[in-house]
Amino acid sequence: MLRDLDHPNIVQYLGSEQTPTSYSLFMEYLPGGTIASYVQKYGKLSDELTLYFTCQLLDGIDYIHSQNIVHRNLTSAHILIDASGSCKISSFGLARRCGQVFKDSVSITGSAFYMPPEAISNKNVSGNNGTKYDIWSAGCVVLEMCTGRRPWNDMEAMAVLLKLYQAEESPGPPPGTTLSAESADFCKLCFISDPAERPSASELKSHGFAVVPTGWSLSGVSQALAES
Repeated sequence: MLRDLDHPNIVQYLGSEQTPTSYSLFMEYLPGGTIASYVQKYGKLSDELTLYFTCQLLDGIDYIHSQNIVHRNLTSAHILIDASGSCKISSFGLARRCGQVFKDSVSITGSAFYMPPEAISNKNVSGNNGTKYDIWSAGCVVLEMCTGRRPWNDMEAMAVLLKLYQAEESPGPPPGTTLSAESADFCKLCFISDPAERPSASELKSHGFAVVPTGWSLSGVSQALAES
């Protein structure tokens, strides 16, 4: 699956080698760590850096969905950073074609802290709604960048699964943190419980929170990286 993907915000597959005793997968090397490591090291990311990563994340998600693929395990630890500061989606081990998303026994495998309610209940899932799995996860990553803390920061995984299954609740800002009006609205859209009502990555790219302002430059991003 990954071999057929080609996008600047997707980690590039380079090849593989199989021997009688091992199988080696060769991937693009990204030395900049992950979004998770940035948050762990610096806490809340700057508004500029959050915008920069969010735009690229949506571009990558929009691309894989256009290829009829759902990642199903988008977390801040699975978004890698290259030497120039660009982010790339990795870890496609749980990815599925759209029609297979909720048909196998590993549908609820992954991180509960980034998982949508339909991964537990299989409710309201039909047609292309499976792609909306990644939209919820993207909202969790954005929430983490904006607050400096993992979604459901004060809860254990099993308690989160119960909340998702019983009440279809969504994560909110951890105590002591706040969101801007635009970031709060962006996350609210990502966390719509019915996947059919959740916007696509393409639609979210036009949201005010994810629109690059006039005059945006890479030098500004480099400064934001340095400051973070």
